[in-house]
Amino acid sequence: MPQRSPAKVPLKFFGEARKTVRAQLAAAAAEGQSAQATLTCFFRIHLEFLVANPSVAAVLYDDAAPPSGERALQEYRKLMLFLLSKFDKIIAAGKTAKTVRGDVDPAMAAIHGLGAIQMAWTFWTIGGRRGDLVDAGLKLFEQLWDGIRV
Repeated sequence: MPQRSPAKVPLKFFGEARKTVRAQLAAAAAEGQSAQATLTCFFRIHLEFLVANPSVAAVLYDDAAPPSGERALQEYRKLMLFLLSKFDKIIAAGKTAKTVRGDVDPAMAAIHGLGAIQMAWTFWTIGGRRGDLVDAGLKLFEQLWDGIRV
């Protein structure tokens, strides 16, 4: 069996992660009738995926173990920027629909949304991965939503 370069494994990983996140966002968009419903659904689907695949979460959301190598870091950035841009668009749509306050900056709210996922992961990991990551993450999302909704 040929030896693989360590840099190629993360690149393949990020491509698969991007496909998974796209599918999760598509499922959330199909189920959600509003910005809040879409984001709530995405958070639930994404957190359930992280519970089932903690090694993925460790790569995406663990600041202590960032991707190594320039190409892997570029792929990581692409994935995170993709997520942020999708959150931004959903929140901007909420502003247009008058369900998100007019003074909310969708880009900053998107960063808070991604941060809520990361904090839920961190909280769950610190707690020995006991308890319910999905429940903790949805509570963090509800607090975020309470801060931006009309």
